[in-house]
Amino acid sequence: KSISKEAAKHGIELVPATSINDTEYLERISTLAPDVIVSVAAPEIFRKGILEVPNLKCINIHSGRLPIYRGMMPNFWQLLHGEPHATITIHEMAAKLDAGGIIQTLEFPLKERDSLDRVIVGTKQEGARLMIDVLTSIGEGNLDATPLDMSSASYFSFPQPKDVKALRKRGHTML
Repeated sequence: KSISKEAAKHGIELVPATSINDTEYLERISTLAPDVIVSVAAPEIFRKGILEVPNLKCINIHSGRLPIYRGMMPNFWQLLHGEPHATITIHEMAAKLDAGGIIQTLEFPLKERDSLDRVIVGTKQEGARLMIDVLTSIGEGNLDATPLDMSSASYFSFPQPKDVKALRKRGHTML
C-alpha cells in the first residue's frame, strides 16, 4: 500500500515539502490546525516554528530509551551495549533533540545473538501499535508526559565501521 493511497482512502490531505521547517510549509500546515503532529524517522530536526503549530503537541517515536539513547540508530547502540531489550519511546518533541517528556514506552526483547534488521523491523511494528494507543489516549484527553531527567543524557551519532565490527564481535549481524 502506498501512503498517498491510504491517505486518500481516509480523507487525509498530504502536504509535500522539501523541509518541515520551510515557511511556506509551516503556513500551509497551520491552516489545517492539527491537534497533533507525529514524527516518524524524520530526516531533519523540527524547529520552533513547526513545534508551535499543533493545538496539543508534536510527538516523536524513538527506538531507544531516553535520555540514554538520544540520536541516531538507537537500535544499533542498544545491541552493541548488550541491553536486554530495545526501548520504544513516544515522547513530546522539544526544541532540544530527544528531550521532550515521555508519553509512553514499550520494551522489545533482544536476543543474545541478534540481527539489527530483526530489531529494526520489530521495533517499527511494535512502535506502530504503541503509536495507535498513544494517539487514541490523546484523543480521549489524556495528555500526560513525564519530564526527562537530562542528567544521564547521552547522544549517539551514526555508527562507524569500527562500531559495526564491535557489534559483529558480540555475535550480532546486520541482516
